[in-house]
Amino acid sequence: ANTLNDLASALTDIADYRSALALYEEALSLKRGLGQRCPPSSLSATLSSLGNLYDDLHDFDKAIASHQEALAISRSVHR
Repeated sequence: ANTLNDLASALTDIADYRSALALYEEALSLKRGLGQRCPPSSLSATLSSLGNLYDDLHDFDKAIASHQEALAISRSVHR
């Protein structure tokens, strides 16, 4: 799943946002499927990257929701 994130990041850099979105969503699905076996920081990082991509796509509601979920996960780890 981390490799999917890396590829999605590279695609974002060249403005292939739709392809990047598909890869981030695939990575997120895989990580969520791992449940407790997925480090929270990894899940949070994918959600944050997805939020940044939604921002690039001007889908601000989804960007905010992704960042809020990433923040909630990060906060739960650091309590």
